[in-house]
Amino acid sequence: MKIIGTGSALPKKVVTNDMLAGFLDTSDEWIYPRTGIKTRHVITDENLEDLGTEAVRKALEMSGLKAEDIDLFIVSNVVSEYITPGMSCIIGEKLGLKCPMFDINCACPGFVYALDMAETYYKAGKIRERHRGVRRGADQNGQLERQRNMCPVRRRGRSRSADRRGQHQRHKTACRAIQG
Repeated sequence: MKIIGTGSALPKKVVTNDMLAGFLDTSDEWIYPRTGIKTRHVITDENLEDLGTEAVRKALEMSGLKAEDIDLFIVSNVVSEYITPGMSCIIGEKLGLKCPMFDINCACPGFVYALDMAETYYKAGKIRERHRGVRRGADQNGQLERQRNMCPVRRRGRSRSADRRGQHQRHKTACRAIQG
């Protein structure tokens, strides 16, 4: 299995470590050495599904695939705006996908789990050799923290927080088209 296309989408608002220091007990000097993060993007008026759809479109374009070429669509995320339908179904409808699609909720290892699941589907003959699967990750961590009512002075979790369409906020990678 190999990655044949990637795509990403980021929210417009950028928050720096110095901006966080304005309302948290933290500083750039504390955050950067521990995380390597200087800035993060947070959702303001964007929708998670729109950013996800943009990222998948870019991955499909880079890979040379069309929606009808996709045999499996997996979305890995932690926070969704809806309980149901799943984010995969919402994005899949926007893209015109006609394949099985499902969400997994397992945070950072979601990328590895989704690749493993896609490979398992491929080996079982559920993904055609000439066609592909798409794995997309998206998180709206700012929303997750609001839901958890995290203490605003807890700098360890808050300093890493970002709303991302991808495997990790530092890499800003969003979607991967994979080929068996």
